[in-house]
Amino acid sequence: MLAARYESYAGAPLCLTDKPTLFAALEKVVRCHAALHARLPPLSESPRWTHISSVELNEVVHFIEEDHSDLQEIIEDCFDHDMDISEDKPRWRLLVLRDGTLVFLWDHSIGDGQSGLAFHRALLDALNSVPELPASHSGVITPLPSDLALPTSLEDAAGRQISVPIPMLVRVLAEEYLPFLFARKNAATWTGNPVPLEPSLHTQVRILHYSPSDTYTLLRAARARRATLTGTLHTLALVVLSRLIRALLNGEERKFKAIATFIPISMRRHTGTHATEICVQVTHYEGHQPMLLPDTGDFPWDVAAEFTGTLQRAIVCAGPVTGMLKYLFGRYEEYLEGHLGKKRGSGLELSNLGPFPGSPSSGTTDLEKSDDGAGDSTEVLAARWKIKEMTFAQAEVLGSALKLNVVGSPEGGLGMTVSWGTSAVDKELAEAFVVGLHDGLRALIIAASDLETRD
Repeated sequence: MLAARYESYAGAPLCLTDKPTLFAALEKVVRCHAALHARLPPLSESPRWTHISSVELNEVVHFIEEDHSDLQEIIEDCFDHDMDISEDKPRWRLLVLRDGTLVFLWDHSIGDGQSGLAFHRALLDALNSVPELPASHSGVITPLPSDLALPTSLEDAAGRQISVPIPMLVRVLAEEYLPFLFARKNAATWTGNPVPLEPSLHTQVRILHYSPSDTYTLLRAARARRATLTGTLHTLALVVLSRLIRALLNGEERKFKAIATFIPISMRRHTGTHATEICVQVTHYEGHQPMLLPDTGDFPWDVAAEFTGTLQRAIVCAGPVTGMLKYLFGRYEEYLEGHLGKKRGSGLELSNLGPFPGSPSSGTTDLEKSDDGAGDSTEVLAARWKIKEMTFAQAEVLGSALKLNVVGSPEGGLGMTVSWGTSAVDKELAEAFVVGLHDGLRALIIAASDLETRD
């Protein structure tokens, strides 16, 4: 889910009265992106993508009375319900709130995190290129181009980048079939609650926003210490989680020596796929991070810088992690069901989409080097519409216990969410993590601002 608040340069929100304009812009976007009118056949047939003959916008775009102050509840409600992806419907939805906030929801089978940015970028460009204000739009997009190809699959685009080295294959197979060899290490690693045999879809979300000036101050402080935003947030999250685990787990905390973390990494930098494409080209880094309990109140910038280097090295060679999927030999459902009732793979996922293309930060900060991002600059259009703040969130009940999701706004601000499944982690710990993360970021921003003032 990626939400963006649209408004005119006169300050008016995009709303129901702009429906013909929005539909005309959406038609342009849908016609240019095959993923937005793609379908898969029933499970009984061969899994091959084909085109939908038409898209009925009135069935996938919904205007609702709430505004961005209700966004937390809206996101949670969306995550609680399955998307209707029957044969004749595309795998995306758009909610239009009365204050111009557009909530784009899409199935991960058609797009990765970067695809959310690609959609909003395409929609903004389309809104600003509609030559005249249309009087009406039927909402039906037909006929759709049947010869428009999906972007090249990761397997074909990455080639040798996702080839699996023999030592890696041996290690992964050993972890899967000889788990007793890793039992002591795994037992000492915090990953939240085990995956229940019958997982609940219910996901809770908390939203944090930071102004462009505060974001700029934080980024300058990180760069001065050779750290990226991702490295800084990862380190802060570990500090907060380590303290909470020690404080809240009623005697169980001493057995934990590490926290397992998971970070998505875009493969577009390797495949040459443009940031404007809607596709799935992502891999990830995962590792066991030592618990961080600083003796002083000072933030461990050295750890943030060290992890930044670790992640930058991982970006170069993370492809084989996704390449391992071919060794499932198509048994994907069986593989996923095998996680039920077992220890989670990670306790924290940090997904940083980077800045919105064309934003002040997209060409000058480390946001565009984000680990799920493939940041790309584009000239800001002198046009009628613009995007204010953005909010990114995701839910995956079998995945990490806590998910920290980050995106940069066109104006240079920062939108963050923390999400968790109700069965994945205790609510008390999750809520305390959100508070600790926010307080920690505010402390870093204030300290950096004070230092700049003295200098």
